Amino acid sequence: MKVRLAIPANRLGFLFRHQARGTDERGVAHRHRELELNVALSGQASLLIQDRRFPLFERSLVWLFPEHEHTPFEQTEDFSMLVAVFRSNLIESTGDSSRSPRGGRAILPPRRLSTANFESLKNIWTPLLPGGTPPYFNAGLTWLYHEARRSYAEGEEISLPGRVNPAVERAAVWLRHHPETDNLAELARRVGVSSPWLSRLFKEQMGISLLQFRNEQRLQQFRAQYGTGSRRTLSEAAYASGFNSYTQFFRTYRRAFGSKPSSAKAP
Repeated sequence: MKVRLAIPANRLGFLFRHQARGTDERGVAHRHRELELNVALSGQASLLIQDRRFPLFERSLVWLFPEHEHTPFEQTEDFSMLVAVFRSNLIESTGDSSRSPRGGRAILPPRRLSTANFESLKNIWTPLLPGGTPPYFNAGLTWLYHEARRSYAEGEEISLPGRVNPAVERAAVWLRHHPETDNLAELARRVGVSSPWLSRLFKEQMGISLLQFRNEQRLQQFRAQYGTGSRRTLSEAAYASGFNSYTQFFRTYRRAFGSKPSSAKAP
């Protein structure tokens, strides 16, 4: 379904933060004449672009072109993402006649941003979310477009288009509900395949290894356990999230986010 976005005449686009309202939430498949940018901020979801399904993880960035219908679904309760829309005259003013970060109109799969690039983009979009005067907002949105293109080019592809193998999907679902799982060979037996085969195909289709995916689930659990209103200590939240030692947890968190775990406590 093609929709018309209500963008004020004096602005080159808009941006907002999308927050999931529940795991059963599914948007309406739609497209529009403007180029759209999504950056996953927390949680996980799937994104349907045309008839192709892509997983979205924290720090993944995806471009959505005007001719591609898209909708997010399978959103975890903590899923949120930045949505930015760019008018064609913003893109043309940059000298990008292709209107594409890499040229062409093929579906571009999401890419995982480095922590540094994610934080760089966050520093741009955060002051733009309240709006501001049109000249300020338009300059910031143009800057965001340039930096998002650069960050995407430097990002790591996290998925391949199409449906994943049923064994890969079963393994991912199990780890989402049981992030404390330590024995990945036992997980492979549980989903009915060999451990080397599952490890290879999981990495190929999901874009990250089984170990990385498992750690992602643990970190998401930790941030929920240690978030706003929680009375758990750092170590209590880490162990409750499936980590076997605080040292392992601290190292994994620092590698993923580039900061100390205590920064996860919301004010």
